[in-house]
Formats: sequence, C-alpha cells, structure tokens
Amino acid sequence: MIYDNVKNAWRYAQTGKIAAALGLADQFSGAAMPTGSYEVNEWLRAVINAYETRAGRGEPEFESHRVYADLQLVVEGEEKILVAQSGLTTKEYDDDADYELMRCEESTAVTLRAGDFVYLAPGEPHCPGIAVSDPAPVRKIVFKIKL
Repeated sequence: MIYDNVKNAWRYAQTGKIAAALGLADQFSGAAMPTGSYEVNEWLRAVINAYETRAGRGEPEFESHRVYADLQLVVEGEEKILVAQSGLTTKEYDDDADYELMRCEESTAVTLRAGDFVYLAPGEPHCPGIAVSDPAPVRKIVFKIKL
C-alpha cells in the first residue's frame, strides 16, 4: 500500500503505471466529468464514483483483486478506507469483475481527504467508503491498473 497526496506525484515519476495514472488525475477530477468507467488504454481504466460514505458499524466486507491494482484518489469530501491486516475469510472469486469479497478480523484505517490517494496492489484487501465521522458525500477516481 502507498498512501500520499497527489501534490507529491513527482515522487512516483519512476514508477511507470502509477505515475501515468496520477498524471491523468486532473483530466478525470472535474465536477463536470460524469460518473462511470472510462477505458484509457489496454492496462488502465478510470472509474469516477460519487456516493455517500457509510457508518463503519457492523462487519464490513473487504474486496481484493488479482489482476488489477487500485489507485483510489479522493477528489471531494473524505472517507476512510480499511486495509485488512489479519484473519481473512475469503468468499468465491469473480473472474469477470476481478474481485473477491472477504471478512477480516483486524484492519488499519486510512483517512483520505481531497487530493489524497491510496495505491492498493493485487492481494491487498480493502474496504472503502467508510465515513470519517458522519456519512457525507464523496467523489473519487479509482484508477484500475492492470499488472
């Protein structure tokens, strides 16, 4: 996992695909850009999401990927993303959607505010969309990076 702010994108200039995704952040972050999925090239897709964060009560379901890494960049609002640490119970993997859902006993919370991003490699289970305090609107870009 990498956790940083887009203003520090220069730090990732040598990382190839991460740098390429960060370089497109301005193109996809405008309020006029409709939500949805946008194919950029054969290894990169930008998914624009707008939703209300949810209270962190109960047992959240974590997701993990095998083919794509997620670079999740908050454009407006704030949210917590839980990153699994231990005690994973995996459900069935969906090949077409490249995700598997799981439960986790221990996790670490990362708070993302406008401009912050987290890079999650395949095999790093995570649960986005958790409210920092009260449920609130968030807009973000999820760059799906094929590895």
